[in-house]
Amino acid sequence: MKKTIMCPNCGTRVSYNGKAGERIILSCPNCGTIGSYIFPKKERKRIVLTKKGLVTAAALAVTAFLFLTYVFIPVMQGSTHFLIVLSGSMRPAIHPGDIVVSSCVKPKDVKVGDVITFTDEGNTKNYVTHRVVEVLSEHGVIYYKTKGDANENPDMRLVKSTRLVGRVAFTIPYLGYLPVFAKTFTGFFTLVILPGILIILNEIWNILRPSKRRERLFRGAS
Repeated sequence: MKKTIMCPNCGTRVSYNGKAGERIILSCPNCGTIGSYIFPKKERKRIVLTKKGLVTAAALAVTAFLFLTYVFIPVMQGSTHFLIVLSGSMRPAIHPGDIVVSSCVKPKDVKVGDVITFTDEGNTKNYVTHRVVEVLSEHGVIYYKTKGDANENPDMRLVKSTRLVGRVAFTIPYLGYLPVFAKTFTGFFTLVILPGILIILNEIWNILRPSKRRERLFRGAS
């Protein structure tokens, strides 16, 4: 086992060889400081899994399985969409800052009362989430009349089934505020820059601060 030790007096680095548990006498070649050092013994790490640990591991495994099955895989396949609500047109059911999770659904399976997500007719990159108040059919094409719960009147234009993105499965309250906040300068500074500065300062402090262990390496041999 090889160990490099720094002299607490002059800072000279000296390398020594020894066995685990062996005590050696040290002598700094630069200033002559004499001390002793004991090479640490290697301990075999044993993994002890308690009942609580088994329950925790099982819970994590189930959570990971559910996440992969109902979130990750559907999102990668495009069958599930996570969208941040920016307006209050669906209050009190859905509030600004909520995240709506919409799952793909066949147009014929959409019923009155369902909350659906669809693309804006003027801009397909924008999404609207409103409640279906009437289902219509014309020449074999399905249309939906929609309305925001907080709006007095239904939407002016019917929603063609080809614009249907999905039916809202559930909502996550207020979680959408975090990514919206992160896009602002204040949010980016608070969530990214400030933690980075603190980590760098902590590393600098760990490098520059005196090591008590280093000072104990050169103890009197007597």
